[in-house]
Amino acid sequence: MPPDDATLVARALARDAAGRDAFATLVARHHPMLTRTVLRAVGGDHALAADAAQDAVLQALVGLRGLRDPSAFGAWLTGIGLRIARRLALRRGREDPLDEDAAARVGVDPAGSAERADLAVRVRAAVAALPPGQRDAVFLYYLAGLSQAEVAAHLGTAEGAVRTRLHKARAALREHLDEERTDTTMNADIAMRVADVRPTADDRFSATHVVVLEAVESGAGRRLPIWIDTAEAVALAATLESVALPRPGTYAFAAALLAAAGGRVSGVRIERLDDAGVFYAVVTLEGGASLDARPSDALNLALLCDAPITAASAVLAAGEAETEPVPTRPGERGAPAIAAALRERLAVATPPGPPAP
Repeated sequence: MPPDDATLVARALARDAAGRDAFATLVARHHPMLTRTVLRAVGGDHALAADAAQDAVLQALVGLRGLRDPSAFGAWLTGIGLRIARRLALRRGREDPLDEDAAARVGVDPAGSAERADLAVRVRAAVAALPPGQRDAVFLYYLAGLSQAEVAAHLGTAEGAVRTRLHKARAALREHLDEERTDTTMNADIAMRVADVRPTADDRFSATHVVVLEAVESGAGRRLPIWIDTAEAVALAATLESVALPRPGTYAFAAALLAAAGGRVSGVRIERLDDAGVFYAVVTLEGGASLDARPSDALNLALLCDAPITAASAVLAAGEAETEPVPTRPGERGAPAIAAALRERLAVATPPGPPAP
């Protein structure tokens, strides 16, 4: 049997002759889907589609080490091509505007064209904001023209999971494209709280735990899972479960240092989710200063400083739309179990006191 995409990606990363052959095999395997997608995106312009496909292959070659899921190379390459094709198509439209006289001659309504162009821009933005799994499914099913079975094969998942992703994507797109909510709901802040920290059983990610944020008040019931590393997860669990540490940890020291300098954290905001599934946070101080931070660091500081936590509603909508529930290890009870293990380690590490008189 021919090697699968993940195997070929691993070989291609070697950057030797065999690696070049492996990358060429990957490109040849997925080039037909890439070509169909970019050709549709540029309105059938074969020359522009060829340029977009060529640029996509070059970008994929340069950025191959950044591919999070090697088994999804085809969807990743197609997504790159689609973004390039759209940019080229927009540039072509700006360079060759359709004036009213030309529109009349070819029977095109300029006002209708402007409305369709505006809708296309908003649709592109809405699709780009989808979670990676949903976005790949939308690209392959609606833009590349693959069947649901073919999409499932390319993404390495079940056909039922593809249907679920497409259903959730359509719901998210309807919400995003609602004109009355575009400027308010999608940019509003949703109050959140740290609900739990859990070890994850999903070995696709380098992170070992997931922190679950839960919306309160207006968004009650909505959850946002964010993958984090072990040290940050243990610190969060210790704060949530009031574990007494013999010495101040890094976050406690940072909070104490900030307080000693007369500063105070006024809020933490989860404000962005990029195409690679990475979350970004901002810590705001009294007086208006703000600092970029990893969510795990920002959340630890927020708990220690009793600062409010919020998430941009667009990020919440994108991040909460997981195809499957957060995978956790069997028998794990989240933060209480992590805190109990920490207390046990502390008890073992703490030397016994002097004998009673």
